[in-house]
Amino acid sequence: SRTSDCAVQFTVVRKDGQLGYPGTVVTTATYALTSSQSEDGRGVRLTLDLKACLLLDKGKTVETPVNLAQHSYFNLASDKAPDGIKDH
Repeated sequence: SRTSDCAVQFTVVRKDGQLGYPGTVVTTATYALTSSQSEDGRGVRLTLDLKACLLLDKGKTVETPVNLAQHSYFNLASDKAPDGIKDH
């Protein structure tokens, strides 16, 4: 879903028991573009905020590990660059 003109949020819901979790896990990834301080004053920063929430039945308390990681790679030179992403 779109969160602002400069951000987008993706959400995944895993039902109770999926992947071994003891409750429903709601995971969100929010990508946002924000202004960045640069020498020429024209910088933009891409940020990623990862969150996970475990939803349980009333009165039930459990702890469970959730390891969130990102493996995004962006080719800033486009697919037409002779050396591809190697030149970054």
